Amino acid sequence: MKNKIITLSIFVALVIALPSHAQTENLLADRHISNGFGCQDCHASETSIQPQNTSCINCHGDIKEMAKLTKKPDTSGGLYQGNVNPHEHHLGPVDCYECHTMHSQTKNNPCVECHSIFTLKMP
Repeated sequence: MKNKIITLSIFVALVIALPSHAQTENLLADRHISNGFGCQDCHASETSIQPQNTSCINCHGDIKEMAKLTKKPDTSGGLYQGNVNPHEHHLGPVDCYECHTMHSQTKNNPCVECHSIFTLKMP
């Protein structure tokens, strides 16, 4: 009986823990770690809360280079909303962390503050 209770307890703990683990699988920090990067590669020091844009640019390139990488083919017959490139925008200089977060699911999409039809998924 005691073994059944222990087995059941472990099963319940796993059922509770797995959904929270599944939610964090696509975090940018996890992607960076799985590609061999450590905290110090983005954070200047272990006490640095948020990396500077230069940390991102050193590996990913500047906004113009990112715009080339995220350019989409025209699938909407010339309608702008069908081929929105999030790195070609009219907002001026924007820190990478305005849109992308490392240690939590990205919640901020500054484009939809005015353009509610844009449904951009951001890592």
